[in-house]
Amino acid sequence: MNKNQDTIRVRIKRWLARVPLREKRQKDLDRYRQEKHRLEELEEDALELEYINTIAKYEHKKGIMSIFVIFILVAILMKVWKYFFSFIEKIILYLTSSNGDTDIAIVTFVIYATIIASITAIILSMLVAFTRSANRLNKHLLIIKEVRNFKNEREVPQNKK
Repeated sequence: MNKNQDTIRVRIKRWLARVPLREKRQKDLDRYRQEKHRLEELEEDALELEYINTIAKYEHKKGIMSIFVIFILVAILMKVWKYFFSFIEKIILYLTSSNGDTDIAIVTFVIYATIIASITAIILSMLVAFTRSANRLNKHLLIIKEVRNFKNEREVPQNKK
């Protein structure tokens, strides 16, 4: 391949990478406009209730996520994982010292490794889910604040008249 083909290929890849990003931004903008319009249609009391409920949900998510992270850190500091690794070490020692009966040890090792991988995947997926949920609530909270500020600015000149 020559250099010209490489630059064309790079440009095509860059363009293709931008298309989904543009679509995502457009979808985000559409969702933002719909949510903002929905909130603008609410009465002042309903908007305040939405604001208070969203703050409560957001703070609750943050609290749960903090407790979850602290729990993980305590588990790491308490060396919970050392039991897992010591068991794996015993399996490896058994595999190296046994004369030929390694099938049970291999199956045990695979099951144990699967359990550890599953626990790790569950913990990571829970952290990701909590983070995404908190992010969505924070965005919703910011939209509510923007609508509240807009309504307050619109009402202030009417009150001065």
